[in-house]
Order: sequence, then structure tokens, then C-alpha cells
Amino acid sequence: MNDTSTHETAPNIRVAVIEPGGPVNVGSIARAMANFAFDDLVLVGNDVDDPDGRGARVAMGGAGVFAGRRIAGTLDAALEGCGLVIGATRRARSDESCIDFREAARIAARRPRAATVALLFGRERDGFMRQERERCHILAEIPSVEGTAGSLNISHAAALFLCAIYCELGGPEPVAHADPEALLAAFDDLFKRSGTWEANGRAQRIFHGLLARAGLTPEEAELLERSFRLFGARIQPE
Repeated sequence: MNDTSTHETAPNIRVAVIEPGGPVNVGSIARAMANFAFDDLVLVGNDVDDPDGRGARVAMGGAGVFAGRRIAGTLDAALEGCGLVIGATRRARSDESCIDFREAARIAARRPRAATVALLFGRERDGFMRQERERCHILAEIPSVEGTAGSLNISHAAALFLCAIYCELGGPEPVAHADPEALLAAFDDLFKRSGTWEANGRAQRIFHGLLARAGLTPEEAELLERSFRLFGARIQPE
């Protein structure tokens, strides 16, 4: 981010798009990112061919974002360094929880300055595969009508998410919230000591999402962290 009208404590926002189908939508996303002062664009799996420059022309003021897009061979590579992953979805499945995109924007906006938040968008036709959905700490949707008309173009969805985050950053200075990394590490350590930890496990993802929505103060996070470490220290190895 480079807009001086936003708070100096604003987090970094990364937009990641899985297997984009063509340059026009990517150019439109780049334009929306530039509109709201974001510039970290990653395409997952493949780049887009733009032999006639249509993508760059659509990007207009975001041509620099379009030209600076990065390509990640895997989703893991695209999300490297991201402490929170928000997946944009049209509808949650029966075994998933999903929040309104405006709430997701508030959560993203209150992350610490050093944090990187990923906004993850699925394939333009098919969305996410299950393992990709499972990489998201939070799933968020934009309210719309039922039926085919309720499915937004991916660039329109990205613009709404980014606008909502930008508006949240432009409001009153937010209350200080905790950086959750130490608390998450204590939670992981507790699970490791109990022998139930797994990389990107369901319990970790759910807890991470809960932390993001809770907006704990530093004092509250420190109390929970100490509690987790105390419980972990009392687990006797077998």
C-alpha cells in the first residue's frame, strides 16, 4: 500500500487469483487494486497471455500493478508470509462457516502493519477446490440474489472487497489489536504436545479464524498465550 490517506498501521494486502482465465479480468483486478492503493498481485498456477495488450489497456491506471504481477507455481508459494487468508466464495458449503465481505474487510483492516493478509479468489468458472478452501482461515461472501445472476465477475468481486477494506482503513483510528502470531504459536505447541497437531489442520484453521474475528486486545492475547503455555507444560510426554 502506498496511499498516505490510509493509516500507517495498515496491513499489507495481497490479492491472489487461482488459474486466471485471461488478461481482461486480471487487468480489471489490477485497476481496482490501484484505485484503492494496493499493488501486491499474485497469479497462482499460470500467467495470462496478453499479446495484444488488452489486459494492460483495461488496467489503465493500474497498468503498473498488472505489469508487476507475480506468478506462483503453487498455492503454498502464493500464500507464503500471509498470516491470514480470506477466501472469496459465492456460497459456503454445509460444513463451512462464511461471513459477510464487509465483516471480512473489518478483520483485514485491523491487522498489524507488519502482517500480510491474502484475499484469495478461485477460478472464474469453478471457484475453489476443497483443498484450496481448506487453506482459507475465513470464507467471505458478497450478498446477492439467488440463481445465475447472483454470481459476480471475479474482478467485480475483487473491487468490492478492496473498496470495503479501503473504507475501513479510512475511518477513525482503530483500537489497538493484538498481533496473533505468538498466541497461534502457543496454540500449535499445545496441540503438538498433545500429539494431535497437523500442518494446516482443521482445528488450527478454525482457531485462526476465531482469533481474526475476535479482535483481541494485546492484554487478552497475552493472557490466553500464557494459559496455553501453562497447559502445554503440564502435558507429560508418553
